[in-house]
Amino acid sequence: MSSAFERIVGKQLRKGWVVVPRKSIFMMWSFPEAFPPLNSRISYVEAGTDGHADEKSVLATRRIVNYCKRLKKRDLLIVMLSQGIDDLLCLPRDTITLRDKLRVLNRLRAAKATPEEINTVRNKLSAIRGIYPSLSR
Repeated sequence: MSSAFERIVGKQLRKGWVVVPRKSIFMMWSFPEAFPPLNSRISYVEAGTDGHADEKSVLATRRIVNYCKRLKKRDLLIVMLSQGIDDLLCLPRDTITLRDKLRVLNRLRAAKATPEEINTVRNKLSAIRGIYPSLSR
């Protein structure tokens, strides 16, 4: 998805990030046509496992958010989230730790909460989800 986007947009792309599950970058060597070239403006960050966030996911998201805060009024921000690993874009509110957030979400799943119920809670515990419609499920 990111490689195709970069090919279409070309040199107008200033900066991009792709947060992928651990061990994904190794696949670049097996399928180079599916990934941006090494001189790409897109940076790859490996974080999380099996679509679940970890502390590296939080650090990557914080870095992306800090970059976005510096955008100017005329800049265009495009966010693409891939189903199944979109949780790697993760930034819990200051009032909760990542561990506690994941614990709450796992308990909701165990209690057979609906996806809508889980997403409502996820959005309330997140510093970025639910704030912008494009970052919400």
